[in-house]
Amino acid sequence: MRDKVKNRQLNNKGFSLVELIVIMIIVVILATAVVVAFVNSEDQKTKTSATLVSKYLDNVMNYSMTKGNAYLTLGYDNASQRYYVKDSENHSEKLSPAIEVSYHIENSENVIAIDENNKLMISFSRTNGSFTPIIKSVNADGTFVYETTGDSNANVYADNITIKCNDSTKEIHLYTKTGVYEIE
Repeated sequence: MRDKVKNRQLNNKGFSLVELIVIMIIVVILATAVVVAFVNSEDQKTKTSATLVSKYLDNVMNYSMTKGNAYLTLGYDNASQRYYVKDSENHSEKLSPAIEVSYHIENSENVIAIDENNKLMISFSRTNGSFTPIIKSVNADGTFVYETTGDSNANVYADNITIKCNDSTKEIHLYTKTGVYEIE
């Protein structure tokens, strides 16, 4: 009986090489799954946010063409620490968390980050469906005051909206003369 106990103790040296290889393979598979899930969540956040902005662009375009003045606002809510998209009918939705939103000014080097002080307000022309200049403010009667350059009365247009989450980026290209946009 003592010999059996002694043999068990001698054979209980630790893991075999095969067992260690199996454990390492399992750890590598789990680590790969975590990395893929993290990367996909960044892509999903940017894609979801870009799709939401495009939905609001479509709604504002349809409203502008059929009923009159309508606009879209992209802004940042300090209380919730999240970006939002809102239309002139006060329909509003928050964009995905942990993203950054900015826009580019047509024919310039200016990229403006949207934050609590800067928001983007855009609309469409009722006559031809093109994008209107960036809206600076809305008068009580519903008419727009447009953004102009400092040295002249030239109107300022946004031609690109960038939605970014770490390394994942979606861009909404706005073709100002036609009112068409595309997500890349």
